[in-house]
Amino acid sequence: MSNKRSLVIAIGYTLALLVVSLLKFDALGHLGPSYKDKIFHFLAYALLTLVWYNVLVLRQKNSNVLLIAAVLSVSIGIVIEVLQGITGYRDTSVMDALANTLGVMLMSVILIMKQKTLKKDKSLFF
Repeated sequence: MSNKRSLVIAIGYTLALLVVSLLKFDALGHLGPSYKDKIFHFLAYALLTLVWYNVLVLRQKNSNVLLIAAVLSVSIGIVIEVLQGITGYRDTSVMDALANTLGVMLMSVILIMKQKTLKKDKSLFF
């Protein structure tokens, strides 16, 4: 995937996440039990980490790329949670922020495992 395309995808996904997160719940209808909301947060922020990781990997050969993607994703989640509290119709939720962070952490672990596997595979050929 090209640098430009991955950046457009990452920015688009981030903006979509922002818009969905700031919608009035009346417009969305009833989502069911609260744990379903946490699953959405978990998966959405795991994906956010992946898309920003892909952008950063293509743009720089820095060993801190995963850390930067993880910190960026957690920061975006915190900013969105604060913005929800400002809206007047949404609330800031520590549990949502925790679910966001756990999603980021899981994707980070997956990416670390993938990197280690790739290094092992490369060492077999060189």
